[in-house]
Amino acid sequence: MKEQAQARSAPQRQREQPHGAFATLIPELQRAVAAEGYVHPTPIQEKCIQHLLDGRDLLGSAQTGTGKTAAFVLPLLQRLSRNSRRPHKGAPRALILAPTRELAAQIEIRGSGAYEDVRSYYSGAVLFVVPSCLETFGHPLLEAMAAGTPLVAADIESFREVAGEAARFAAHDDVGAISAAIEDALDPKVAEDLVRRGKEHIQRFSWDASVAQLLELFASVIRDREPAASPGVSGDD
Repeated sequence: MKEQAQARSAPQRQREQPHGAFATLIPELQRAVAAEGYVHPTPIQEKCIQHLLDGRDLLGSAQTGTGKTAAFVLPLLQRLSRNSRRPHKGAPRALILAPTRELAAQIEIRGSGAYEDVRSYYSGAVLFVVPSCLETFGHPLLEAMAAGTPLVAADIESFREVAGEAARFAAHDDVGAISAAIEDALDPKVAEDLVRRGKEHIQRFSWDASVAQLLELFASVIRDREPAASPGVSGDD
């Protein structure tokens, strides 16, 4: 009876197979998608995946939460898996821009690792591009400069304050301007100059420099709060 019960329940435990565009993925990706409970692609995924698998350029637009990230990442992973050429160590295999905090939050470095590993990600990149326009400070820009990676950043006040002349700037909403800045920064001579400027500029953000600026700020606040001497009053009276 126990064996019969197990035999009857076995088909119920089988995962539903992926449908539509998901069914065109390699078995490894199909299993990964099904394991997460996704078997039916969303409309944006159904329309995009096959075109991207075919290597076509594509611009997709859909509301937040409709699965746009998976729509381009799944074909990307499949194309990378079928590329038999072994990449050079440190050479980029794909470029993914994350211009908003919402998208950046989806990027996960799996496992725990030393911060030096993060530095290697920067130093292994040919170029670091930050087209975000909603930033209060640019820590990633500092990290890229410290790693000796040339920069392209959105032309916003906080980024100009952080990067100074060590980056190529472009309007965040101008695709042509960003493309031109990337092409410019990829020129070997320009890249070398940006790296040199970055190494010099980042010295402004050392611990010693930061502590000195904070102490000066605290001193200025104290001076501003000190009561001024009353006019016409002498200490001899």
